[in-house]
Amino acid sequence: MLKKLILTVLLLIVLSFILWHFTYRAFDRTLDKVHLRIDSKSLKKLNKFREIATEKGVLQRSKNDFVNVNFQYLDDSCSGKIRLKGDWVDHLKDNKWSFRVKLNTNLSDGLSTFSLQNPSTRGYLDGYVYQKLLQKNGILSNEIRFVEVFVNKISWGVYILEEHLSQRMMSAQNKPAGIILKFDDSEYFKAASQKQSTVGLIKKAKIKTYGIAKDSSQIEKAKKILSKYQFQLGDLYSHFDPAATGLYYALCDLTVAYHAMGWINLRFYYSFKTEKMELIGYDAYPAIDWGKPYLGFALENFQKKKFDTKSLIYSALKDSAIKHEYYAALNKITDSLYIQKFFDEEIELINYYETQIQTENYFYNYNKNVIFDNARAIRSKLSN
Repeated sequence: MLKKLILTVLLLIVLSFILWHFTYRAFDRTLDKVHLRIDSKSLKKLNKFREIATEKGVLQRSKNDFVNVNFQYLDDSCSGKIRLKGDWVDHLKDNKWSFRVKLNTNLSDGLSTFSLQNPSTRGYLDGYVYQKLLQKNGILSNEIRFVEVFVNKISWGVYILEEHLSQRMMSAQNKPAGIILKFDDSEYFKAASQKQSTVGLIKKAKIKTYGIAKDSSQIEKAKKILSKYQFQLGDLYSHFDPAATGLYYALCDLTVAYHAMGWINLRFYYSFKTEKMELIGYDAYPAIDWGKPYLGFALENFQKKKFDTKSLIYSALKDSAIKHEYYAALNKITDSLYIQKFFDEEIELINYYETQIQTENYFYNYNKNVIFDNARAIRSKLSN
């Protein structure tokens, strides 16, 4: 009897392995490998910055925090600079540091500046699914790739390679020429690390731009629009593309990506062709659930200080054109058939990346049902 039981268990194990192999390994693919060669002196310098950041609870950047690196990826080899990346110390875990890489020459695919970071800092596959949903809907977002990183020939495991803000983003995603803008967040993190109030600090933030323009007046026009947003002035949303803005808000609802909506994480794309501003999907996780089931549900009852982070987010939904597009987008993307079609197209890669993450985090599982559950919760309230 015992022998029969043991044979049955062994048979089940073998069958489980075969099923796993043909479900996940039959794709005959491996993660692309990134090799970083950093000399011992430079590595010690980076580790010193890491120790200081760990002690302070936040990574504070300086002019001399880059060190030299030799970089290899696929068929490309070149030199460049590298530094630690991130704000909070979740980017600086043992042998899983996040890096910002600036290469001296472009890679074959046009990349030159990008981040390498722990997949946990982008919510593992939550961030990947968010980015794919944005791009399928024409919303500008950083490209994300899963890679294996080696530092001086030693594997540091699975990383996310995340494209930095650049002209390449626009051309790769078929967007008209334009520039990307953001608010400098140094004052915010300085206050946050000292446990001081951060309300209103957006008014002190400098506006940074990424990209090129033939006419400098185009950049000034974009900065002027963002300055209106910064100080919440007048008809500021008349300069925003209502369809793109409403769709961005709806996708953040569906994926609970509210972390991307705070002003320190917001990135803006200004199209020279339409002369309108659009929002860029960036840094969406860890998840913050304060907007559930969807942002518009609590709009009428929402009262906060004018420059509180939530007030800045909700202000867009008080614009009638954006609000109209937002509800139209919610109705479209929460349809179960729409979501199923998305996963049908993406599930093969999602399953593969899941197995790679599980080599380091055995208990990790991506649950696509969360998206379906969010959609049902949204639709149940929309019907009322």
